[in-house]
Amino acid sequence: KQWYQRRVRGSYSMFLGCNCMQGFHTHQTSGCQEIPCRLWKHVYTKGAGLLREFSQCRSSGDIIKLWVVAIRPVKEMLCNCNPGAYDAIQNCLVNYDGILMDSSDPAYFGRNIDFEPMKHVMTRATATLCPDNCIADLGVVLIDIFKMFDESLNPHSEECSNFRQTSDTVYDYVNHLMENEEDMDGLITMVKPILESFWCGKGERCSPILAEKFNSCCVRNSIKLMDKSVLKALFKFLRDPGVLGKDFPILEKKTYKTFLKMMDPHRLCPTWYKKSC
Repeated sequence: KQWYQRRVRGSYSMFLGCNCMQGFHTHQTSGCQEIPCRLWKHVYTKGAGLLREFSQCRSSGDIIKLWVVAIRPVKEMLCNCNPGAYDAIQNCLVNYDGILMDSSDPAYFGRNIDFEPMKHVMTRATATLCPDNCIADLGVVLIDIFKMFDESLNPHSEECSNFRQTSDTVYDYVNHLMENEEDMDGLITMVKPILESFWCGKGERCSPILAEKFNSCCVRNSIKLMDKSVLKALFKFLRDPGVLGKDFPILEKKTYKTFLKMMDPHRLCPTWYKKSC
């Protein structure tokens, strides 16, 4: 057992670098200190089996189900070390001294990017997973979404189990883009009718089914946490010169509001979707 632990520890230390390892080990909570070892061990012991299972997947729903199961231990690690894990990860990128990249190169990306906005995004995103049962609940939500994509290609699928009710609005969206030029604000705003057709298009026939799948307490908690500050931080990160740069557009305030509204079925169709929590 000790030989195995030394072998695994030596492997990931070489790749992650001493500065990265020190960043995790200086955290006071054991949950943070153990992340590199546990993560590397998870990949080392489970990676090959996951690849074999991936080769046997026959639908996007199967792939997402496998992915959800595979990353669940990672999500649990992050929940036990949030936001500390992202401070350590930033240190790994900025002060990297492992064998994979030469961080002394002036072009090394880790020294040219402000990671603070993305840390805010990831901290909030992780917080959506951490309440009791939400790791499992949100995983099921993601699997159900991709199963609906699969069912959309099945002409005999049940009425409320696919995305075909959005076909007309998707066609209008694509047709409009082919004939007109739109800025980023327009592209985002024009998605709203597509989501309205999904959440509200079939009213009382489908809303109870969709609400049961996608309007749980965990989903509603996620909607609350992923607020305007998260969107602004994400777009600020994308505008960083080391990422996409100043050419990435600045969104209008009303676009943020529109985006947040169309992500919430209760705000789009209050008749059919209640605040469940």
